[in-house]
This record gives sequence, C-alpha cells and structure tokens, in this order.
Amino acid sequence: MAFYPASSATFPASNFATHDLTNNRRVVDFDASADETCYIEGYLPSSHGGGGLTVVLFFSTTDDTDANKVRWDVDFERVNTAITADSFTGSPQSLSVLVNATINVRTAATIAFTEGGQMDSLAAGEEFRLEIKRVATHGDDTCTTDASLSGVAVYET
Repeated sequence: MAFYPASSATFPASNFATHDLTNNRRVVDFDASADETCYIEGYLPSSHGGGGLTVVLFFSTTDDTDANKVRWDVDFERVNTAITADSFTGSPQSLSVLVNATINVRTAATIAFTEGGQMDSLAAGEEFRLEIKRVATHGDDTCTTDASLSGVAVYET
C-alpha cells in the first residue's frame, strides 16, 4: 500500500482545486460550485501481483453538517508516453459518497479498479498519475461546501 498526502498534489492549468491548510495540515480544497481537479503521481511497486487496485480518498467538508454526498471521478494515467500530453483512460471510475455530518471529520471514499483498461494497463514497476476530480455539477453531489482532500491511499485489491 502507498499513501500520498495532499501536499504531493499537482494541478492542471484550469479548473484546478487549491492547496489549503486545516489546523496546519495540508489539504486540497475542491469547490462546491465547480468541477475541480488535482493529480497525484505514484509508482506501482515491482512486487505488484498483477491484479486490480483500490484507491481511497480521505476527505472532509468545511461547513456541511447535513448528510450530503460528494461526487468523485478518479482516472489512471500510465506514464509510458510523452509527458507533454495527458493520456488518462478517459473512463474514470465514479463514486458518490455520503460525507461525515460532523465538520472536518474525515470520510473515506473507496473506489475499485479492475486490472487492465480501468488502470490504463498499468504494470508493475511503472509510474502513474491519478486524476482526482470533484464533480460538483453532477446531480449526486449535494454537498454545499468545499471538500478537503487530505490524502490518497492506493493498494492492491
């Protein structure tokens, strides 16, 4: 298993989430009114057995005390082509997850990826990027405040 803290996030040129601090802890804030994205770069260990992967997004909300949902899209990019252009699969895995009704208490959003196309055919010993997007404009996203991503875990399913 690997864990990537929010401080390791990078961002696209537009429609990007933003770094922020909560109690001196780095988070990435995703607005409630627009679809925003960040990237996490990682490495699939050579010990990977060749199965699927599970991605866990750890996030909280900044002001939402109702049982609302946040919609996430997560997509893999196998870093085996020129890094001057994006090459994500284009078919992200999606999840609408109920947020913790207590402000700033983390929720874990767990998204499974099967081996092969869902993971952009990522193989052991290769680099990857994850595209993490809050799809605030989706009908399932009912949370009216920022979603603050604190970290991402990736492990073999």
